[in-house]
Amino acid sequence: MGDCCAIMNCHCMEFYSENEQCHPMCHHISICQSRKLLQGPVTDKFYEEHVNYLTTFVNDSKDGFYVNDLLHLNRVLEMLSKRLETTPAYLTNISPTVCRKMIQVNAINFLLLRLVPEIGASPKVLNKFAESKEFSDQLNKTCAILTNLVESLRDLDKNTLEKFTPDPELMWIVRYVLRRIVACQSNKQCRNNLMDFLLLCLDIFPCIHLVECNLFDDMAFLTVATELDTSNTWAEDIEFVNDDYDILFKKMLLTSLCFIRKYETLHMLFENRNVIAGLLTIISPEYQYDWHHDTHESMKKYALIALYNIVPRSMNNFVGCNGSQSLLISIQTYIMDPSECNREILEKSLKCLTKFTETKYEPLLDNIRKFGGISILTLLCNNILQKSVITSYDQQTLIYSFCILGKLYSKYSLPKDTSIILITKYLNRVLKPKREDSYIDARAVICVIDFLWEIIRYDHDKLMMFMKMEGVYLLLDVIQTSPFPVQVIGLGCLIDLCDESLCIPYLLTWRGGENKKQIFFSLLAHIFRTECKKIETSLDENDIIINTEYPLMGKLQYNETMSLNKDTNSSPALLDLFGSARPKVYALLQLLKVRYKDKVELTNEHYRICSMPVTVKDRVTLHLAENFFALKLAEAWKELSRDLANSNITPVYVDERMLNILREKMQKWNENVQQEQQEILNSESRKEAHEESKLYSKLKKCRLRQAIDALRELRYFAKISDTMFRLAQKQRQQKEIEESLVLPVDSKCNMHRTYMDQIDVTSIFHLKYNLIYN
Repeated sequence: MGDCCAIMNCHCMEFYSENEQCHPMCHHISICQSRKLLQGPVTDKFYEEHVNYLTTFVNDSKDGFYVNDLLHLNRVLEMLSKRLETTPAYLTNISPTVCRKMIQVNAINFLLLRLVPEIGASPKVLNKFAESKEFSDQLNKTCAILTNLVESLRDLDKNTLEKFTPDPELMWIVRYVLRRIVACQSNKQCRNNLMDFLLLCLDIFPCIHLVECNLFDDMAFLTVATELDTSNTWAEDIEFVNDDYDILFKKMLLTSLCFIRKYETLHMLFENRNVIAGLLTIISPEYQYDWHHDTHESMKKYALIALYNIVPRSMNNFVGCNGSQSLLISIQTYIMDPSECNREILEKSLKCLTKFTETKYEPLLDNIRKFGGISILTLLCNNILQKSVITSYDQQTLIYSFCILGKLYSKYSLPKDTSIILITKYLNRVLKPKREDSYIDARAVICVIDFLWEIIRYDHDKLMMFMKMEGVYLLLDVIQTSPFPVQVIGLGCLIDLCDESLCIPYLLTWRGGENKKQIFFSLLAHIFRTECKKIETSLDENDIIINTEYPLMGKLQYNETMSLNKDTNSSPALLDLFGSARPKVYALLQLLKVRYKDKVELTNEHYRICSMPVTVKDRVTLHLAENFFALKLAEAWKELSRDLANSNITPVYVDERMLNILREKMQKWNENVQQEQQEILNSESRKEAHEESKLYSKLKKCRLRQAIDALRELRYFAKISDTMFRLAQKQRQQKEIEESLVLPVDSKCNMHRTYMDQIDVTSIFHLKYNLIYN
């Protein structure tokens, strides 16, 4: 038998090597030979040789006809079903390449067809077979093979995956098997394996046919079977118990609901099955089922994740079930008991409310207001800000809370003073964090400023209150010390603040930076300069324009504009304005120097702010920022001319002449801005040179020689008349003498001290004495 197998192997491999692709006739010969061989006694040696041959053949071949025949042979030869079922499982574990060869010959559809023992059998026979151990073993092995096959398709593109999607007719078989095996509660492991395969199909295939065969309907029904009434249905006898298999199956059912994004009409099915009501029952504190406490908390998390994906398409059903009340109760539970478990539930509840309120669905906002959502979220934020240590999780909670409050405020008015006090309290915490606080999350600061922006836009009283509480100073300090994204949002908020002229004195009297020497205009110049450096514009070290063709164009915008593949329907010059602080700096300068110029001058005179002028570099930058709009218009007109040329469109004479005039005018504007910037720098240089020459002239006119002689004379008089001066000089002289008499450490000679009052000689002027020591 081994010789026959070897002959068959050699014959097939020779045929494959000659034709570079296995021919169906070769597979027919192989199958015939296999059937003859299998008629005899089957030994372990034969089985081992058969598998080794099969592994080599399939791994080297370019198709999978032999595998398909092997699977078909498995149906014919029941006596060898166990071993031949193991063979495909072994092949699928070799490599993803082998799995794809099997899929190319329709192996998935064939295996799905094998899930039932006989098509057309009576329900009694099928139920009896579903409860048998033979069916359990067969289903487990089949699911393992299917899982390996589908997993090998994960890296393929969408179009290729659509070719390998299982046929919709076969998904009816899967639905039938799922119903049978769920009703037969003895094979829970088989049920979970089949559910695992379905989840894998939902994850990998772009659109698998689960809705057409009503399989998703059964899955949605089973998801809430323990929460809703299932009497007079096919699942009325189903009961989940508190064991690992049922808990895992329940979690997989909840996970399957998250794939609603792949099906447009699935939300209608969920509404008919009251899926949202069942999920809200799971997260309710009054929910009573024979689950363990930890299991129930885990189920809540899965239910909230499912709601996060389902509700945006079924908002009306969610509001009708008072879903916002259930989520707010979860938040209240954390406020009363801030435990670790409740904290995870709080995070997912806030995440759901944040996504739901982004739709701005008015009945939902009314529902949240009705159940006290504003006061609950405000209390939650206050509790966090009163903590001695604010963790990263607390900041995440503040992000969600302020996002929700911002959406609510666009329709409702918050309680008096609550919102402004909450905002100022947080800004103070950002500016003066405690030592144990975690790093300030910029996203939380952005959400708070955005919430403030919503308030001042709708409520004038809140704006006045914010200014009276010196909130403008806090906001400017936050803008100065925060990263660039916070500065962009903060400057946008300041523009709306400046619409009220009462805010202008706060801007002009603000002092920041080291030693509080930075004024508001210097802050604007710094932000403008920093962004220009970040996008790599053509400016020199003094912020003077280098390239007059594109003075404000960054490197990325330049590459997009000059690209040959540029989309003519897009405008990089306009896209550059999104998420940029430069247009906001321009808007603030226009408000302060054009619209409210008189009030700015009155404020300068009253507070004498001109005593702290801006530096010359800031003046050059601010002059560039004041012409930002004109320079951007120049970019837009040049971009339009280039798009017309690339599209081979020739404008009519009048339009072309007008376009050329605009381009020339804008080019001259760019050159004038460059000259004015240079003139500012030159005037400052001339001013410094003039001040220096004035100093030298003043020094030249002074009588320095006479002043030095007078100082020397004063020093002489002090020497001979002032007692303290003479004592100080004597002390200094004595100190120098003592220092001179100190012998160096490394010196080998001896030194004797000789004093003038002890020497036996007469001192004569300019006479030196040599002392000889014996």
